[in-house]
Amino acid sequence: MKFTCFETERLRICPMHTDDAEFLYKLMNTVGWLRHIGDRKVYSVKAARQYIREKMYPQLEKLGFSNNTLFLKSNNTPIGVCGIYFREKENRYDLGYALLPQFEKKGFAIEAASAVIQKGIKDYKMEKLSAITTKDNDPSQKLLIKSGFHFTGLITPEGENQELMLFEWELNKVNGMLA
Repeated sequence: MKFTCFETERLRICPMHTDDAEFLYKLMNTVGWLRHIGDRKVYSVKAARQYIREKMYPQLEKLGFSNNTLFLKSNNTPIGVCGIYFREKENRYDLGYALLPQFEKKGFAIEAASAVIQKGIKDYKMEKLSAITTKDNDPSQKLLIKSGFHFTGLITPEGENQELMLFEWELNKVNGMLA
């Protein structure tokens, strides 16, 4: 399987690997993840490794992209995730991201999201993306709007137990913001 990393000013962005399982376990059990993304029942490093194999590797193998681990370039510390996820039942591509709490509000999420969107445009010819967030996740909503997304309505995706805000992004409506 091909694991090609790319970089921003402060981050190294690499497709998630089973070597990242300990980090993913920690991230998926933070208060913010559980509140805004949901409990994915990943309660051990072993479960995180299995989650990566079952949920991330298949999309990476099939489409060439999936979830990425975000590392600080300065010291190789994993700080979060950002990726594009294909939601097969809805037939759409979603941008998703999460950071460990101590790395929030430092501009890393917008830096990673912008780079991942650019990669989607350049390498995968994407012209449209979606993103979902909880109604009470104001920082995420602001990041999406700053990234060129616009709110399109409320949805309840399959497997979710709450109504979520749906945002959409289209290349021809971004006004050169990310190009």
